[in-house]
Amino acid sequence: MPREAIVVSLETGSMKTQGAALSASERRTVAGFLSSVNAAVESRAGLCAESTPKPSGSAIWNGWGVDLANTRFQRSRCPR
Repeated sequence: MPREAIVVSLETGSMKTQGAALSASERRTVAGFLSSVNAAVESRAGLCAESTPKPSGSAIWNGWGVDLANTRFQRSRCPR
């Protein structure tokens, strides 16, 4: 995690309670100790695209089954 993201987490995020007991200088020191990643050098390789493409056709797959039994396969909705 980049240092800046750790500082933000300590100031306003999920670690706000722990960060409240630290000074701003101490929060930056903790972030520097925990991270060796610089925000400017952070790579986006392997991450999802900023905008996900919309599915083509009428079938939309959301990752869950189509019924209460979580059936994995859907019948085609296309007319034959």
